[in-house]
Amino acid sequence: MVQLYDDRLEISNPGGLLPYVAADFGHRSRSRNPLIFRMFTRLHLVESVGTGIPRIARILSEDGFPPAEYKTEGFFTTILRKKKTSSTEQAGENKEKNQEKSKEKTEEKVLRLITANPRITTAALAAECGLNENTIYKAVRKLRESGRIQRKGGDKGGEWIVLKP
Repeated sequence: MVQLYDDRLEISNPGGLLPYVAADFGHRSRSRNPLIFRMFTRLHLVESVGTGIPRIARILSEDGFPPAEYKTEGFFTTILRKKKTSSTEQAGENKEKNQEKSKEKTEEKVLRLITANPRITTAALAAECGLNENTIYKAVRKLRESGRIQRKGGDKGGEWIVLKP
């Protein structure tokens, strides 16, 4: 079972661990089915026994993640938590929030540019605003839906009409 939350990823196996493996977790390993294990080993689908938990710990540490948590009673569950946000990452989150606020500003920029040049193309709007064309399409759609602009004529020879500045 894999469950993704805002702050962590939980991976659970209903089979649980063998009791003597759970008692010495992270230091002892043994397969439940030696025949299947040997077959996977011959197919190079398994590395060496007992290397997974230390490898996970090393990789998480190297990449700045908190250590994994393990629950060995009942289901065997591994919990991988997100990194603690640094000031740089916090700034990135703030940037995303500011981008949400700037959607209104994008519509205003588009409206201003259309007022100045009713024959402006979507590509030119995108270039002037420093945004991609999909973002411009969304802004134009919202302006149309709110009754602030409309299109007269086709894409190639038409022009924008500003109804409500």
